[in-house]
Amino acid sequence: MIKHLKCLRLLAVLTFLGSLNPSAWSQTNLYPLWVKGPDSNRVTVVFLAEGYRNTGFTVFRNQAQALVNQILSKPPFSEYQNHFNFYAIAVPSRESGSDLPVTGIFRDTFFNSAYQNYGQSQLLMVPPNEFDTNYARGQGKIDALIQTYVPEADVRVVLVNNDLFGAATVPGGLTVIASTDNAYPLTDTLLHELGHSLGKLGDEYETPFPEFQGAEEPNTTTQTNRNSIKWRAWINPTTPVPTPETAAFNNLLGLFEGAHYFAKGWYRPKLDCRMRTLTNSYCEICTEGMVLAFNRNLNVIEESVPLSKQQIHTNSDAVTYSLKLLQPAGHALSVQWFLNGIPVAGQTGSNFVFSPQNQGNGIYNIRAEVSDKTALVRTDLDRVLLRNASWTAEVKLPVPQEPIRISAEVTATEFSLQIPKINASRYFVDNSTNLLTWQAAFTNLNPNAPFVFTQPLRFLPWPQFFRIRVE
Repeated sequence: MIKHLKCLRLLAVLTFLGSLNPSAWSQTNLYPLWVKGPDSNRVTVVFLAEGYRNTGFTVFRNQAQALVNQILSKPPFSEYQNHFNFYAIAVPSRESGSDLPVTGIFRDTFFNSAYQNYGQSQLLMVPPNEFDTNYARGQGKIDALIQTYVPEADVRVVLVNNDLFGAATVPGGLTVIASTDNAYPLTDTLLHELGHSLGKLGDEYETPFPEFQGAEEPNTTTQTNRNSIKWRAWINPTTPVPTPETAAFNNLLGLFEGAHYFAKGWYRPKLDCRMRTLTNSYCEICTEGMVLAFNRNLNVIEESVPLSKQQIHTNSDAVTYSLKLLQPAGHALSVQWFLNGIPVAGQTGSNFVFSPQNQGNGIYNIRAEVSDKTALVRTDLDRVLLRNASWTAEVKLPVPQEPIRISAEVTATEFSLQIPKINASRYFVDNSTNLLTWQAAFTNLNPNAPFVFTQPLRFLPWPQFFRIRVE
């Protein structure tokens, strides 16, 4: 059984920015390898060249492109390939390879990478490391390049042009380092390291590694109570916990002892997995962790129209509310539209037609709920596979008024004005003698009772005009 090296996740990083060689900047090339949308709404991975002279940029680019193609062909990346962007940044080194400080071999490379860190011959790191604590000579250069060329990158993968196997996931999981040797398929090495950097998965090795004192990861635990195991939704009721390492349970999920660099007291979900054996596949629990990680920092609702979330409808024209969705490669997202919190029957597509005329005046909440009901995930405590788009829609259609029938009567001695009940909150009667200048004759009249105005003719100037103002 091939075992992968122990991966070191540093707990602290020095944070001062080192300067880059100006001549190196001038020779830097950025290559888009796989771009499916804005970096702000994708899992963005950037490959960086270490130990490649500028004459080897084509080799580096081809290696990076081949790795992207292979990674995206492996589950669960294949199912979510539309969620990713990949780039490559080529920056030249004066010499090929990498340092072997214990052996006394040193190479003049751009990121100053070195093997043999912390007593582990295959632990390949850039500064700060055991031999060089200067952040500016390694990670600082990576950070500066990323900030300049792909500032929204989620993961940086440093490809070290060397034929000796080595790899690591360093500072906080943002940076992965791997050599291009042929000891193991490089794709398998990177998939294991991406398990650390993207999925925050733990190593499932049992060999002691005192330097690492991390907490539980999604695929490691010290919990032995069946009801408290974080992946209990995947364990069959008949599977014993802890689970014996016998042929009967080879392919089942359970609680297998030995993980997190401990042979006793720490447990893993399956007998074997990519996080234990480099060339294996992710187990179901690690796959679930990766899918959740893919979706955690992006929104599958890429756009919702109308853009403004406050809508006012003043006419009866139907309005279409719509979604642009980031669909997985192998299955469709589920959509349900709601009106005032109630699911609208049959409204499960990307468009919803709202009819102000049918709804009537008032304020309405329109919401679309989009969920990824993949079978790869059974436990989504943070509900990262559920997204919502919502609007507040106010319908303000003109209210038709019944004609107001006013009657006026003039006798030899008297003038009479009669107004029936009116469909309004209140109204006013104004009068004028020239149709140019009006004054309020009667105010705040009760609309629920008829109004009668009678006045002797001798008291009214002529001509006399009246009008009604309704609120």
